[in-house]
Amino acid sequence: MTALPSITQPLTVGVALKAFSQRVLAKLAGYKAATTGPTHTVGTRMGTNSNSTIAQMQRVGMMFTAEDVAKNSPISAAYLAQRVNYCSSQISYIPDTGDAKLDEFLKVYLQGNDGTEGVWSKMGTNCSMQDAFLRTADIELPVRGDSGMAWYRDDMGNLKLMEFSADQLGEPYLYTMPRTTGLATLIAPSGRFQIQEVSGNDVTYFAGRYFRGGECIAYKIYDRIESWYNNPRIFPSADVLYFQDPASFRGMRGVTKFANAIIHMEKGERLFQIGMDAALRQSKTAYAVFNERGQPDELRYEGEVADQEYDNDGRAFARERIHDGPLVEYFFTGDKVQATSADSPGPELIAGCEFSDQRVALALGLTYSFLVSPEKVGGAPSRLDVNKVSKEFARIQNTIHRPKLNIIRTVSILEGIAKGDLPSDNPNIMRGRFMLPISPTVDAFYDAKENIQMLRAGIQSPQEIAAETNRNWDVVRRAKVQAAEMVAMDTDAANKRLKDAGCSIQITTNDVMQLTDNPQPANTQEAPTSETEPTQKAIMAAYMGDIFVGDLPEGTRAEIARILGTNGHTNALRAVKYGMVASELERMADAHNLESAQKNLRYCSNGSCSEEVHANQEKHILVNNGRIVDGHHYLAKALKGKVTKSLHVIDLTPTRFQLTA
Repeated sequence: MTALPSITQPLTVGVALKAFSQRVLAKLAGYKAATTGPTHTVGTRMGTNSNSTIAQMQRVGMMFTAEDVAKNSPISAAYLAQRVNYCSSQISYIPDTGDAKLDEFLKVYLQGNDGTEGVWSKMGTNCSMQDAFLRTADIELPVRGDSGMAWYRDDMGNLKLMEFSADQLGEPYLYTMPRTTGLATLIAPSGRFQIQEVSGNDVTYFAGRYFRGGECIAYKIYDRIESWYNNPRIFPSADVLYFQDPASFRGMRGVTKFANAIIHMEKGERLFQIGMDAALRQSKTAYAVFNERGQPDELRYEGEVADQEYDNDGRAFARERIHDGPLVEYFFTGDKVQATSADSPGPELIAGCEFSDQRVALALGLTYSFLVSPEKVGGAPSRLDVNKVSKEFARIQNTIHRPKLNIIRTVSILEGIAKGDLPSDNPNIMRGRFMLPISPTVDAFYDAKENIQMLRAGIQSPQEIAAETNRNWDVVRRAKVQAAEMVAMDTDAANKRLKDAGCSIQITTNDVMQLTDNPQPANTQEAPTSETEPTQKAIMAAYMGDIFVGDLPEGTRAEIARILGTNGHTNALRAVKYGMVASELERMADAHNLESAQKNLRYCSNGSCSEEVHANQEKHILVNNGRIVDGHHYLAKALKGKVTKSLHVIDLTPTRFQLTA
């Protein structure tokens, strides 16, 4: 692998940015908010000029104003928090090499068992790869318009990622026209490759990027220490993960996501603060006294504030407040006393703030109900709002996050192969998918139930359902196959241990793991009978085979004879034997009979019902034409005891097509 330049290695020949004071730099950028003071003003320049240099100045001015807003506006903090929560807060990788053991090893190698270990845990600069990616993609990118991470090697030779924000890419305060230059790769005294500018005219440099034709081939990144920018490094484009929203303007550096929202954030916050300041003053003022002096009577004793009082001449006065108590304000004018009340901010001001926040939400591509408060929507509008938000988060994940994460995955695995930590003979070692947070939903249970119903009705495919949850159907399908194989092997191993221990009861795959929402497991007595085909019957569907009535227990035969009325010919009839769980049989029961049976069991404990069902191995539930005709009491016990094993079911429907002897 080509050696990568290190940001910690000093350049032998470099260009240092001349140090300006923060005030001068901010002034050059048109960023008044950087000036220390009690107030912050909005950048007045708008990004409308097509001149590349002017556009760059406007972009930087908006970028720093957006940073100030992001640090001081609650609604901007809410946007960043929601974006982190729903786009990159739970990054995990699911390998899909086709080899279950390699998948598990690769997962542990990259991120450990719980996502906090592995090579990714130290790949960022003093942090994990996931933390560095989160800040770059969902904080720096929306605030500043673009950002990135650069590959480098530390002094130990470990491959790492260095974060950089938009103000570190190029000279943020020096505005020059695009210039032509040349680039050359040199070898530093440390033996590492470094890229430096040389004389030439085959490369164009502008705004931190080097272009050859229309292709960006390198990036100039500065170190940033507080407000100082120096020690620039030139990284080849292959070593840089440059983040820019595809929805941004083409042909120029990224524009802050807050560009359309800045003015509304500032004015909405200022409007709210004015109302709160008015409320604060009103809450501290108990009385407003209007008299000829504009001050209290000096001859009066200072004590608690009294009600409106008049002296002997009919002039109004009021006593002073107690220490740290409410204020009494005096004014020169007619003689009257007016009590005040804290009635600000009023409903009109609150409505103005809410409308301002609505415009901010529109500018950020989200909805007010999701970003601020859903109290004003309900029913269909709330589902529409959540659907809009889900589409926006899906766009961010699929167009910004996944392409960069896949590059990190590829480089990390290739590095492991080069070190000999990972095998090189598996052609599918790169196959896998990053799991990102699932999109927001109004009712997760409702959505899951709806998906199951639509899948059964044939209206929706498994591929579509998997895509809704940010997963790939091929990965899900292969993972289910691996899970079924592991469950089958665990079932076989458990049954062998039971047999060696002399236990006659054996288990099925459904005892180990329920793999579907509507399982139809085999009966617990139909256990594996050979080592060559240990799980064939265990993974069969509900159908167990045909059976003669005469082969059933005596009590069951008598009940069938009563139902069919064929007397001595009953034993020659052939029925069908099933294994079905109680939840399936409940749908086939007669509602009145089942309800009566359940009432009779109201004094029986759940445990006693469960024990009775498990102990009675000869009981069969009789079904005819899709309805239970005998066994409602037994089914009621299974439901009350929460029995999960399959119950014996005899379907008598085929008997009506058979001739009696």
